[in-house]
Amino acid sequence: QYESNLAVRAATGLESIAAGSPSSASQLCGAIDSITNEEVIEAAKKINSSAPILVSYGNVESMPLQRELQ
Repeated sequence: QYESNLAVRAATGLESIAAGSPSSASQLCGAIDSITNEEVIEAAKKINSSAPILVSYGNVESMPLQRELQ
């Protein structure tokens, strides 16, 4: 979820750069609307079957090691 309209515009800009051509808001919404339930389920299965990744930001001195969390 995006925190602001600026973040939405930034994401849309990055998507346009990756696609090689600008996308309108309606094209972006259409692409999102075209995602099927089966595609969401397959993506969830893929995420659930992968190894977890630990990401941190800032002072990590007292952060536990990933192996300690599993």
